[in-house]
Amino acid sequence: MLVGIIWCFCGALTLYAMKKAEKGKRGMILLLFLFFAFFGICGVVGGLTKNKILLSTANILSVSVLCFLLFFKLVFDKKACTTKVVGVYQGCQEYKSVRGYRSYAPIFQYYFDGREYQGQANENYSMKKITSRFTPGRQYTILINQNNPCQYVTGNSQLGNKILLFTVGLFMLAGYVIMLIQYS
Repeated sequence: MLVGIIWCFCGALTLYAMKKAEKGKRGMILLLFLFFAFFGICGVVGGLTKNKILLSTANILSVSVLCFLLFFKLVFDKKACTTKVVGVYQGCQEYKSVRGYRSYAPIFQYYFDGREYQGQANENYSMKKITSRFTPGRQYTILINQNNPCQYVTGNSQLGNKILLFTVGLFMLAGYVIMLIQYS
C-alpha cells in the first residue's frame, strides 16, 4: 500500500509540475500523471483489500512499464532529434541514486529560429565521461527536435542505458507474469 501512496504523491507532484511546465513538455507530464494515478490507485486499493494482484501490479508491473517507457523515450528522442545546431555547454546537473551512484546530465544553451533555449539533455554520463567529452563555455553540435526545440540530444547513442532499461523491464514483466500464474 505504501508504494501506491508514493505513486499517488508522485501523481500530485506531476499535476503541480504541469502548471509550471513549458508548452512542449505538458503532454509528457500528463502521461506521467496518468501512469502514477493508475498504479497509485492499484496500490492503495490493493492494500486496503489485501488483493495480491493489485499490489503486485503497483509494485512490479509499474516498474516494468516505467522501464519500457523510458527505453522508448530514449529511442524516440534520438529519432526525433535530427536538426543540427551549435550549442554552448553550460555545465551539468548532478543526480544521486539511493545507493550513492552519481550521474550527470549536460546542460546546453543554443539558438533555433531566433529564440534562445537552455536546458538539459535526457542523457546521463559518469563524471569521467562528461568532463572528458565537454568543456564549459565551448561550442558543440547538438541535435534538436525541430517540432519541440527544447528537446535535444548530444549525439551519444546511450546504448548501454537503453539495453539496461529494456532488460530490467523484461525481467520485471516476466516476474509479474509468473506471479499472475501463481495466483490464478
